[in-house]
Amino acid sequence: MTSLRRPFSLWLVIVTALFVLSSASVQAAGTFRFLNTAVPDGTQDIDYVARLVTSNATAPVEYSLDNGCGGACGPLPTGLSLNLTTGVISGVPTQSGSFNLTFVADDGAIQTTLTTTLTIAANAGSCDSSIATALLPDGRIGVPYSLTMQAACASGTITWVAQDLPSAVTLNGSTGELSGTPKVAGTFLVTFTLNDAGTGNRVLATLPMKIYPAASVALPAYLFQFDMMLLNNGEVGTAYSDNYVIADEEGNVTFSATGLPPGLTLDGSTGIVSGTPTTAGTFYVTINATDDGTNPATTITMRLPLWIAPSSTSHFYWNAVGVPAALYGVTYTRSPGIFVDTSNGSTVTYSAAGLPQGIAYNSSTGELTGSSNDVGVYPVTYTASDSPSGELLTLSSYFIVLPPGGGDANKLATNLWIKKLGAKVNTNMLSAPNDSWQAQYIYNADRRSGKVFNPATQSMELALTDSTGTIAPMYFKQSSNGVLSYKTAKGLLPALQVKGAPSSQTLSVKISSTELGFTVLPATLVNNTVALGNRAYTLKMYLDSKGKFTPTSSNRSASFVVSAAKVKDAGSTKDSAQLSIYLADPELLSDFAFVACDKPSPNCNQPIVSLRLYDGVNVILDKDITALVAATRKIDASGHPQYAMKKVVKVDHATENTLTSFSFTSKTGLVKIALKNLSLVTPLPSQQSLIGAEIKIGSASYFTSFTLFESAATTHSYSTSISKYASPFL
Repeated sequence: MTSLRRPFSLWLVIVTALFVLSSASVQAAGTFRFLNTAVPDGTQDIDYVARLVTSNATAPVEYSLDNGCGGACGPLPTGLSLNLTTGVISGVPTQSGSFNLTFVADDGAIQTTLTTTLTIAANAGSCDSSIATALLPDGRIGVPYSLTMQAACASGTITWVAQDLPSAVTLNGSTGELSGTPKVAGTFLVTFTLNDAGTGNRVLATLPMKIYPAASVALPAYLFQFDMMLLNNGEVGTAYSDNYVIADEEGNVTFSATGLPPGLTLDGSTGIVSGTPTTAGTFYVTINATDDGTNPATTITMRLPLWIAPSSTSHFYWNAVGVPAALYGVTYTRSPGIFVDTSNGSTVTYSAAGLPQGIAYNSSTGELTGSSNDVGVYPVTYTASDSPSGELLTLSSYFIVLPPGGGDANKLATNLWIKKLGAKVNTNMLSAPNDSWQAQYIYNADRRSGKVFNPATQSMELALTDSTGTIAPMYFKQSSNGVLSYKTAKGLLPALQVKGAPSSQTLSVKISSTELGFTVLPATLVNNTVALGNRAYTLKMYLDSKGKFTPTSSNRSASFVVSAAKVKDAGSTKDSAQLSIYLADPELLSDFAFVACDKPSPNCNQPIVSLRLYDGVNVILDKDITALVAATRKIDASGHPQYAMKKVVKVDHATENTLTSFSFTSKTGLVKIALKNLSLVTPLPSQQSLIGAEIKIGSASYFTSFTLFESAATTHSYSTSISKYASPFL
């Protein structure tokens, strides 16, 4: 296809004709209808969000509000607005009362209506915190992106969190500033959480961010994009159809998708999805479209929800518009409460699998409450079961716990370190599964009494791409020193061997006679997952032509663990702290590209380097060592950049928390920090405590939680080694 731009009118005729042809080839068998039977009520001056959901559309749906209806209905309450493309109702209502509303959904062939009453309760108090930013500007690959999120009516310190930002665009959790140079094109539904420390409230908003492909001499205004913001929704047992719509392509476009509900398939050449859904719930579908009219071909991506109702007559569906992120150690509350619940069930029972420790899901109300000290991204499956209808829905989503300062969920480091990993691939496709892999790990987890992974009641799951192994509760053996071991019975395949030592937080794995899912090496962006009970860790990695992982150059996502720590905190001048840490981040190298000094100097443009320790939300140690260290950078024999940092100022003149040594090399990932004259803001709890550790280097922040055990009460000495105060690992 030529790269010349066609007149818009001609494009409109072509696109319209193609759309008519494609939509005629696939038709939903069910009745176009609203799944909503009502919209949730709200409170005056309190942030409000709801979503209109339809089923069995034959084309993209447009929503509107019928303000006429013979005088029987009117506009939305002042402060609320309806997005005509997504069906989202949002804003801060400034008037109370009961509002009769008629919503209209139009799929281009049929109109259907929903008439309901929205009640906004009166509120005598002041306005509540809300997200004032309503639109995100478009961006382009290779062009710096900048925007600062705005809040309204906040009464305390604000912390921002972002989920699903495009690669290389990041959020500053303290300022709300979005910045970076996009690397991936597509439409990204970015979910923002605003945490207001003054009220403890969390406010959520999902805003689309469109990133266009990179411009070139041949295509200076290339605007290849998805021309849709919704997926058609369906019903179990009813024939389904949808057609992914793109615009401004230059050549032939092919499609791929992951996360489709069972029973549905995608035709990669046409973008048509068809089939009959077999499972009810809300599914998040990631769609890729590739345009071969550029060199190299251009791919755009998008992730959208898809609702499947239990039957053609059911209105039972998840009405969740997103799950607000939690902050480390901060109570997860909001008034009204935070819910992940459903609409139109009679008597609904809720459950969830995969939530982090400290977060509870109310089985009757669907409300999320609690606080967690386990920073990370947790895949969670929520289940809603209705009685007496017997209808059941699932919702797979992510629950995110961010460090105290908030920020970008994409930038969270995984608290799992790969010491060694290798894979062998069998290239004979006709033989029985004969792939294998083995690995050694260091991990961080809460090991306090009652919190530690318990092999008697919890399972362990291990995965390298398609190769998985699960050890059910009660199958581990345990030695007298607490070492856990497991080996599959002879003849059972895949063959799995596991040995874990909670005292050192180490784990070794061997799996053979398995299927890895890839047949060619090297392999890029390989997923490696370890799950201990509800604590799951996933790292992305690169395997070379021999199937070998090389720390740290093979990391494709950030990894950060405290491997060992000793603390003496008796309130004397001899108190001290030593930490051994492993850190790898493929994006950190860019922060060091400008550093070439071997000692601190105003000309170095030295990145800020600091260490913080937390006991819950309390900062007990805050040490900025920027002026005491320097970084160097070089290219190794294989052409990879390597950097190192060390303490170069001989004497730290600080009278408290004096830095005695610091070193870091990206080749091994090892960080060593030692402090004397230790002065923690609050003393450590006796016997055992969960400590948060945060290192900041330049614009990057890394966080983990590790457990300290008291080894001698008389000297107030603590370490990561398990002491007599730790519960048995049974």
